[in-house]
Amino acid sequence: MKRKLRIAFSLGLIVLICDAIVPFVLAERVTQKHDIANKIEADVHRLNYLLSAYKDTETGERGFMLSGSAEYLEPYVSGRHAIEALLPQIGKSLTTDLAQPAEYRGLLELDRQAVQYQREQIDTRRVGKTTGAEDYKRGKAIMDAIRIKVGAITQRADRLAAAANTSAAALEERSRWLTVAVTIVDVLLFSAAFGFAMRLLHSEEYAGRVAELANEHLLAEGTLRYEAMRKLEAHAHKLNQIIEMQMALSQTTSHLEDFVALVVERMLLLSSASGAVVEMVEGDEVVYLAASGTAADFIGLRMPRASSLSGMSIAEKKVMISQDIASDPRVNHAAAVKIGAAAVVVAPLLRRGEAVGVLKIFSNMTDGFDESDVQTVQLVAGLLGAALADRLAFETNTALLEERTCALAALGQQQQLLRSITDGIPALVAFIDGDERYQYTNKHYLEMLGKDPLGETIRGSVSEERYEILKEHIDMALSGRAAEFEYRLQTMDGLRYTQIHFIPQFDGDGRTVNGFCVLAWDVHTRKEQEMKWQSRALVDQLTGAHNRFSFVDAVGQALARQHQADNGGKLAVFYLDIDHFKSINDTLGHAAGDSVLSAFAGALKSAIRASDILGRIGGDEFCILLENVGSLDNTRRIADKVLEHVRALGSKRDLPLITTSLGIAFVEGGAMDAAEVIELADAALYEAKQAGRNRHAERSVSTA
Repeated sequence: MKRKLRIAFSLGLIVLICDAIVPFVLAERVTQKHDIANKIEADVHRLNYLLSAYKDTETGERGFMLSGSAEYLEPYVSGRHAIEALLPQIGKSLTTDLAQPAEYRGLLELDRQAVQYQREQIDTRRVGKTTGAEDYKRGKAIMDAIRIKVGAITQRADRLAAAANTSAAALEERSRWLTVAVTIVDVLLFSAAFGFAMRLLHSEEYAGRVAELANEHLLAEGTLRYEAMRKLEAHAHKLNQIIEMQMALSQTTSHLEDFVALVVERMLLLSSASGAVVEMVEGDEVVYLAASGTAADFIGLRMPRASSLSGMSIAEKKVMISQDIASDPRVNHAAAVKIGAAAVVVAPLLRRGEAVGVLKIFSNMTDGFDESDVQTVQLVAGLLGAALADRLAFETNTALLEERTCALAALGQQQQLLRSITDGIPALVAFIDGDERYQYTNKHYLEMLGKDPLGETIRGSVSEERYEILKEHIDMALSGRAAEFEYRLQTMDGLRYTQIHFIPQFDGDGRTVNGFCVLAWDVHTRKEQEMKWQSRALVDQLTGAHNRFSFVDAVGQALARQHQADNGGKLAVFYLDIDHFKSINDTLGHAAGDSVLSAFAGALKSAIRASDILGRIGGDEFCILLENVGSLDNTRRIADKVLEHVRALGSKRDLPLITTSLGIAFVEGGAMDAAEVIELADAALYEAKQAGRNRHAERSVSTA
């Protein structure tokens, strides 16, 4: 009998072990899917930079053919170096990650043709000869084929990245459901094992011991399941934060120092670090370029590469960890004492395969980091390395283009040469004199705008409203300061986002401004992608309402507007939840609960104005922001309308009877913060529930 009992418990233990492994395996697969997506997105960055490099070679070759001056070969040479560095990396991705070996062979053949053509053109010009229109058409056809080929590869990479992210989201959802199912199976298994043991045992003492063992196993399994769920949720939350940081990096247009400062600030939220720095290589030293937390006061600190953990990480191109700095001879102890560090993790920043610096996090406690922190540093370092490469390339190319365009625009006698070069640039290029009149435009003005404004003033070529938007930037350029801004330009394809630079042009004395150069790039595709990321980060996916972060921010902005208004203004915040929502989930299931939440949000939207803001605070809790409500009586009428729309849901749809309780916070003036107003509405909601539900209660405050 005891032997049977041991066998039963052994089998149960095996099932429990299998149940414990499944959630961890799924979590690992989710991580792998996200890693694949990040890797493919890095490949897209390389493809975009490859296109930029081909544009440089074309610009350099055409500039040399037209002028015969060797200085115009500089972009051709730098572009070829970049292409030769990028093609092997892209080839590896195409044959492994993107499964496009044939596309890579085609790209290599086009590159061979481009090299042969450009070298023939350059050699011909060096001996004083020029080529005809047919040769120019042949070169243009090769470069167009390269652009089409790289564009097709990029589109496939974008689709693969989106598919990987979608697959990861599906796996996360499956993991949550599987965890619930496994927990139920385990409870049933332990119940059956306990009943079987009770029937087999003759001794009350032995039966008590078996029950105790079963309870211990059940408690241990529950603890293990809870820990698995907690780790999975923490991992998903951290991935979301990293995605938000990547979005923020793609949006910032600041200088390099501000760019990396954003990263070190976010590292304090993404890890258990007490301080973070970005160090860049300068000769035989590394220098703190940006710092946060306990290291915030040490920007500019220098250390020898040879006697630091950062130097080892750069030399070996891998992550370095020291959980006890005091006993680690690899660490620069003088620097560690300055910033109060007891443990450190260092990850190299790789740009085109070369280590140019490190991302480092500190803890003021020994053994202060776990495996999750190490993985986070490694992932963010990879993102930052790719972003640094793009940012430095963009800044270098922009500065070079600005310098050459302004220099050429100032030479009126070389108009034909200027047009030959700038017509090949995929941007709007113009020169505007001190009277705000167009004196030069390249062919992209006609192609994009459908007209050439040459000879017109800026005011005459746009509406008065748009001129007022441009006026402050025009004045800045004519006062001798460069201006950079985003602007929605009316083109033949409709309104498109553009990145515009106004670069002042000085007379020979270097002091008098005689006009300014205009450079405008089409950034519409990038801007739309950024807006999609912003929408995904600010909107609850189930209901379409603003998420908690977005709603609190909206309330804060509304209060600020109230505070600045002459009469103080009046606004209201509603706090609602669904009466007895837990019973709906328990009896009908979570899928029905999600359907009820979606329908509930729809009813709330139909009851309020288009200018009002609906937010989902969490679970079945929602908030509504109403500005300019006029009076408390008017606010009560809106609340009654909301209650009626919710009660009508049961008759309009195949749903159970739904009611809501509603708390009103009515505020006159703006001398409160968002958290205080929402808390006031929550207190009113509690009063409505205490009074019997399916009604509203109110609290008002005047700070005018």
